Amino acid sequence: NCNKINMLNLLKLIIFDIFGIFLIIFILLFFIKRYKKIQIVLLLLIILISISPLPNLLVYSVEKLNKPGDINNIKQDFDKIVILSGHEDIRKTKKFNHLYLGGTNNRIIEGVRVHIKKKKDIIFSGSSSHELNSGGAYVAEKFFKAFNIDSNSVIIDDKAINTEDTFLFLKENFNNEKHLIVTSAMHMQRCKLLAIKNGINYILYPVDFRANHENIFEFSLNIANNVDLFQYGLREVSALLFYKLSNKI
Repeated sequence: NCNKINMLNLLKLIIFDIFGIFLIIFILLFFIKRYKKIQIVLLLLIILISISPLPNLLVYSVEKLNKPGDINNIKQDFDKIVILSGHEDIRKTKKFNHLYLGGTNNRIIEGVRVHIKKKKDIIFSGSSSHELNSGGAYVAEKFFKAFNIDSNSVIIDDKAINTEDTFLFLKENFNNEKHLIVTSAMHMQRCKLLAIKNGINYILYPVDFRANHENIFEFSLNIANNVDLFQYGLREVSALLFYKLSNKI
């Protein structure tokens, strides 16, 4: 188990920083003046990631699979709103006493909007481990309290450390209910497949669309944004592949 965990952590590290790894290898090979063909391949990859539409196409290809959530078109036929944790920053939230929601800001805000309009309870799922710089439950609880959301209307799943755990929690505790799933558009396909795998009755409410859906082939010189978008897309595609190969979805 330890070997598997270490291998997974190594794979995550490679995927999360793949652009930096490409760049470092290219620079090293350039200075030692060897493996010219590998240098050319790496240079082409760096250019594609930096300025081409490739990152946008990668994210768009997954985001387009599900339509954006629309609060005005939601029917009343669901029981609870499930908000999935993103990249909340516990350390900064504690240090500055601000709400550092990270990648979950749209999820929480839209989930609360639906809660206020439809009067449905919220399930927030995400780790509250104080050893992590990102984890959901601690920050989410502060958010709900700050905006006067009745604590009796909020259920916190603070044990889930990944998306699969969230759906196992729903299966074990709320299997006979229908859930409105609120998460980022990029993350939604994995949630949808996990819901099907675990027999969860669901409605999708994707938020946080990051790709340029109006002009998917647009070239951009915003290198930092392109690199971030590419690694964001690669992480989710890799997760989908891993879940599929391990028969989780």
